[in-house]
Amino acid sequence: MSLGRAPIIVKMAQRHPPRLSPTRRRAAVTAVKQSPRLSVVTDAPTVVPYSQTLWGLMRTPFRQLVAQLEDGLGAAGYDGIRRAHFRVLRAASGVEACSLSELAKQARITKQSAAYLVDHLEQHDYVESVADPRDDRVRMIRLTPRGRRVTREMHRLIQRTENEWAAHLGRRRFGVFRKALVDLVDALGDNPRR
Repeated sequence: MSLGRAPIIVKMAQRHPPRLSPTRRRAAVTAVKQSPRLSVVTDAPTVVPYSQTLWGLMRTPFRQLVAQLEDGLGAAGYDGIRRAHFRVLRAASGVEACSLSELAKQARITKQSAAYLVDHLEQHDYVESVADPRDDRVRMIRLTPRGRRVTREMHRLIQRTENEWAAHLGRRRFGVFRKALVDLVDALGDNPRR
């Protein structure tokens, strides 16, 4: 082997760490799960399966919650609502109507996306848009009575899911879990790109 190729081999070794045998991998994962002192973040990415990283661990409950919301709303007769609509309904659920720009900002989506989602929700009678009395060019968005009912149903379904998870984990453990999430959200603030 020539010396000119050594850096390439070193770079390849850094990108492709040696694989652990299945037995050693299981032992490492078990040790990480059983010991609160061991960090899940290691230099060897093969030690912790993707599903056991924070991303994987948070993804599964979130996906289950979304699926239960979509299924529950459909079963309750609220057709045409998918996860993309959840944030628009939440943003529109304020006491007063808000402009499309304000709604897009609160939902953290573009105005074009907000307009598309609002049009869909308007066709299904969840929201209505009215002209702003101060400026006819501005479109004000507010929930219809059906939209207010669907947001109440969403809250009920979320509460039901939380109760199911609390029953599974135990009330105390679920309370600790929920408090940790509240503390994390408080620490991170409202800016997801911090």
